[in-house]
Amino acid sequence: MSNKIYKAKSSGKKLRIKPGLPDKLTSQIRRFTKYIFTRCSSRVLQGGELDRIFILSVSDGEARAKTMTFPMPRSEEAEWTAALLRIVKEKTARAQESFTAPLCWLRLEWVIRQERTNWTTFSSSLKNYKRNYFRSGIAFPGTKEPWLLLTEAELNARACLYPGGEVAEAQVNRNNLEKCITARHGSSQLPDFSDELPIIIFQTDGIFFDAETGQLHDLCIEPREQGRRRMPALNADNLLEFIDLSSHYLAAQIQTDGRYRY
Repeated sequence: MSNKIYKAKSSGKKLRIKPGLPDKLTSQIRRFTKYIFTRCSSRVLQGGELDRIFILSVSDGEARAKTMTFPMPRSEEAEWTAALLRIVKEKTARAQESFTAPLCWLRLEWVIRQERTNWTTFSSSLKNYKRNYFRSGIAFPGTKEPWLLLTEAELNARACLYPGGEVAEAQVNRNNLEKCITARHGSSQLPDFSDELPIIIFQTDGIFFDAETGQLHDLCIEPREQGRRRMPALNADNLLEFIDLSSHYLAAQIQTDGRYRY
């Protein structure tokens, strides 16, 4: 397949770059869907309110990821995998319009643990966590859809539970949280944050797909490593590679004013 041309939003220049995520998904349809079905069919809960809701995040490796949620009804493998692929490709194609370069990273998650509580109880429990160290997602009741999901990564990246450097424990940052919900689900669905507001605390399982390498990575579900790529045991051969990749990633996040992209 020939390379495509993308127009950079900031400069107006046309960049010729390698095919990205949609092309890779097309070329690896069977492998991708079979892998997902095998992974999630054994771990999706039965009977929970967030069962069969999937969370899709995509990025071009430069800009902040775009995150979307969608339901997946229960069905036979062939029908289910075909529907999943169609939805992922449609949402990925629409998301591409928000990015300058071709999408190269895809993260797909599904809920495996969920606990219903209310806003007051949850807010009080945050004193047990260091600021910005809360390791679960939160689902709020919606008006256009049953539940508005915010993943752990979204909450921490947007400092929704970060009260400032002078406070040691986690606290709700109402301003940041409302901005996060508005960006993902629209201002018309902002909850009222009343004391008895029902919410669901959840954890996910999932996979990470790298279009540049064609590799699929399992995500960890253990509390200490929740949501991170499952890594092989460290040894002399891979340790230097991991250090090199991490260093280059962090260096690329420094903006011209010296601050990190958050």
